[in-house]
Amino acid sequence: LDVREPEEFAREHVSGAVNVPQADLATRLDEIPRDRPILTICQSGSRSLRSAQFLQQQGYQSVATVVGVAGVLVVRFATRRPTLRAAVVAAVATPLVVVLAVGAG
Repeated sequence: LDVREPEEFAREHVSGAVNVPQADLATRLDEIPRDRPILTICQSGSRSLRSAQFLQQQGYQSVATVVGVAGVLVVRFATRRPTLRAAVVAAVATPLVVVLAVGAG
């Protein structure tokens, strides 16, 4: 779940990501599935962390944040258009990107 603004998303994003800007989350919750893990992402990690915390407050059980799109771009160049899952798996193994769990669960 890419929580950056549409212009940022249009410039570059992880293949398979869905764009719901942080400011729109409260009004677009019906677009975010509750039956699978949600990974939030933004440019630096601030919006994605706040978004993940908000989603947990709304009852989402499995939410984490990928910190920084810049690190994912490194993964993208290494894997040539990865799926979101491949990018996150590769990012976890890369010291440039940190995946933080938000809350319990």
